[in-house]
Amino acid sequence: MAAEFAQLEKDYGREGVARIRLLVEYAQAKQTLKQAEQWKKLIQQLLETGKITSGEAEDLMAEYEDEWDHALAFIRERNGGPKHSIREFVEAFYGAKRVD
Repeated sequence: MAAEFAQLEKDYGREGVARIRLLVEYAQAKQTLKQAEQWKKLIQQLLETGKITSGEAEDLMAEYEDEWDHALAFIRERNGGPKHSIREFVEAFYGAKRVD
């Protein structure tokens, strides 16, 4: 991965790579939250059908809670203001010009 970012830096410059990394992080955070919703639904179904106890459900949720909280905090931070809007990052990514 480091070699790929080194090539991107060569092609797009340091600022372009920083923006690309933020887009990657944002996409990963969004995917984590999507998985969290699916996981929560599955746990709820298992709980409702009696296949797990409420204590087991809490334990399962606790295993991933920190990861979900981190992803949510990252997304909220990026969506929080005009300096960090996702639109800005997307425009910067698609508007990135090769450094020749």
